[in-house]
Amino acid sequence: MATYRRALSESFDFDADTQAAVNDVVTSYTLTSYAKDALKNYVPKLRRMYNASELKDDHPIRFTNPGWRLDHSDDRTHEFC
Repeated sequence: MATYRRALSESFDFDADTQAAVNDVVTSYTLTSYAKDALKNYVPKLRRMYNASELKDDHPIRFTNPGWRLDHSDDRTHEFC
């Protein structure tokens, strides 16, 4: 969690306002791809949508969980088990 918070703070302080800009900041951090994706989606919104000018030390952590979905269809004769 400490690494995530550092990446969040650095991205915010860097004024990263696009996913690409956040990606430039978080690439060097040892985080899961889910955590990096969460930051890339969330940080640009902080200033644009929420008009945030600073982050509290206990700012909540936001993870995404897109997961994966199996597409079962009777139209196909083969599927993954």
